[in-house]
Amino acid sequence: MSFVKQYSSLILLILSLGLTSTASWAEESQAPARVSEIVSHLNSALPFLKNGDVANATTHIKFARRISNSMKGDNSDLKAAKKTLFEALKSSKEGNPEKSAEEIKKAIALFQKL
Repeated sequence: MSFVKQYSSLILLILSLGLTSTASWAEESQAPARVSEIVSHLNSALPFLKNGDVANATTHIKFARRISNSMKGDNSDLKAAKKTLFEALKSSKEGNPEKSAEEIKKAIALFQKL
């Protein structure tokens, strides 16, 4: 009976380690696609800001922020990029397109470093 318990616990341990490593690999492989999608949304927001269309720019910034919030990690560049993206959203909601465009350019540079 002891052998069966040990064998079954060993099998469960192997399966759980395999599943967690697969999940982390899948998340890491999607990171470049997420970054390119974020940069795409931010680049789409810039012309709207230059034309004074803050509502459409804010929509693109919100989509970029939602995608960035799904990215996990303790990377200081990621944290700085998320903070800069928040500042861009805040300034666009306040109706300051110039400051928002500056923050978006900073965020694009930070996300491209990832």
